[in-house]
Amino acid sequence: MSDPNLSSPSRQPWFEAGNAALRRGDPATGATCCRPAVHLDPRCPQALFNLALVSKSMGKAEAALTGFRQVLAQHPDNSQAHFHIADLYRTAGDMKAAVHHYREAVRLNPNLPPARNNLGNALKHMGELSAAIQAFTELVRLCPSLAQGRYNLGSALMAAGRLEAATVQLREAVRLNPDDAKAWNNLGLCCKGVGHYAEAIACFSRALRLAPELAEARWNRAVVYLLGGDFTRGWPDFEARHDLPQRRLFYPFRWSTPRWNGEPLPSGTLRVHDEQGLGDTLQFVRYLPWVKQRCARVELETQAPLAELLRDLPGVDAVTVRPAAAPVADATDAHIALMSLPRIFGTDIGTIPSVVPYIWPAIEKRRRWAERLQGPGLRAGLVWAGRPEHHNDRNRSSRLQSFIPLLRIPGVRFYSLQKGPAAVQIRDLGLHDTIEDLDAELQDFTDTAAAVACLDLVICVDTAVAHLAGAMARPVWLLLPFIPDWRWMLNRAESPWYPTMRLFRQQQAGDWDPVFRQVAAALRERLGGTRSSRYRGFRTDLKNGPSATAGVRRCASR
Repeated sequence: MSDPNLSSPSRQPWFEAGNAALRRGDPATGATCCRPAVHLDPRCPQALFNLALVSKSMGKAEAALTGFRQVLAQHPDNSQAHFHIADLYRTAGDMKAAVHHYREAVRLNPNLPPARNNLGNALKHMGELSAAIQAFTELVRLCPSLAQGRYNLGSALMAAGRLEAATVQLREAVRLNPDDAKAWNNLGLCCKGVGHYAEAIACFSRALRLAPELAEARWNRAVVYLLGGDFTRGWPDFEARHDLPQRRLFYPFRWSTPRWNGEPLPSGTLRVHDEQGLGDTLQFVRYLPWVKQRCARVELETQAPLAELLRDLPGVDAVTVRPAAAPVADATDAHIALMSLPRIFGTDIGTIPSVVPYIWPAIEKRRRWAERLQGPGLRAGLVWAGRPEHHNDRNRSSRLQSFIPLLRIPGVRFYSLQKGPAAVQIRDLGLHDTIEDLDAELQDFTDTAAAVACLDLVICVDTAVAHLAGAMARPVWLLLPFIPDWRWMLNRAESPWYPTMRLFRQQQAGDWDPVFRQVAAALRERLGGTRSSRYRGFRTDLKNGPSATAGVRRCASR
């Protein structure tokens, strides 16, 4: 198109040409037409609006914002200008400003579904789930047949833990749009969350048929397989964690060496790097002696809190601390993620390497802690909360208040192994005379290991301390939520991973009271000697390390 004749008395031809260009998706021509239309009539709101819309479509955010603000300066009740300003702020990451303008758009035009939808998404991003649910609920009321609205409402309800209500919305979403793989995935998560495991697997499988590259669905299916004890199908799907959008949490570095496939390296060096949480590392380092049988040299790369504890681990030639960024070069011959080892070795429930202990405290520290904790009575360590940042912390963590029935049982000395913000609950509940708080004395995991070695029992929720006690063959009672982490499986009172562990499970989501009644009864039985000790016959000597301990295998059920 030739340059416009700016002396033209009418903006209308340029305005109409600009509209036509925008309708056919040609923003460059649209811009060429909108500029002279605005020049000819600077107070024409529609021409200003169209020019701002062109700038937005071309990625010129500042020019678009300026244009839409000019529209609002002349016509403050323009709901579309508020909507597009909100979109620009949301793209820039300013959710607070975005929410303000989406709300203005909805106030001015209550029948603007995109504004309600985007308002809900912005609120959800900010963590304001109740407000997001309200926005999506209004969207569904306005547009009951809009599959995206049902999906977004279901996803927000799911994030708020309202799984039954979320399931209703997501079922409707997949009815309205049966080809939406992400909706099937989220429906599967809801089914898993309420204990409908077969249906969850069916939903994840449907999502994968629609979108084979959807790593979230494959990972979620792996978790349900493993939760049900189906390791054969679970471990291959478990590898999808490397392809998750948040994969840097699980598989942080891109190595220049090949990924190990289990083939022997008779003269080579294998780097095994840990992943996910500290408890995961403590659980899966048990495989390293098997790895060592196939590789001349094995180097373990782990997080700093565990490096000293794992330095003398069987099967490891060297322990290094995970760097903050990807290494420039790697002198090893191959690498493998720690939690890929069960797949490499074809693990099923009957072939889990379950000899314990495989972690030992430092001898000198154990002696100091033995003196520190000596005295009459049964010595029990307590942990009631995990890291608040954990994605499932609201379900897996309890509160110290729930432990009070245990604290009333005579003949037990209680010690807190709790770290982090939850440790202040001892002070808040005035329990310093009942629980001895070891927080300040536990400088690292070598201290925790030495303290655990000197306790008669550890009672804890699902945290790294549970794995540590289990790996050290210490008696540990683990308190689990209704839907536990996959490694604890279902309907079991014992763990094939840790022979000295006993599992206490919620029967209803969020209901800890019956769990603590069971634990209190078990503690009284143990004190009264009315029940044979599960651990009799294989007390372990932790003070002299691995050479003095033959190890303990899985014991008979109680």
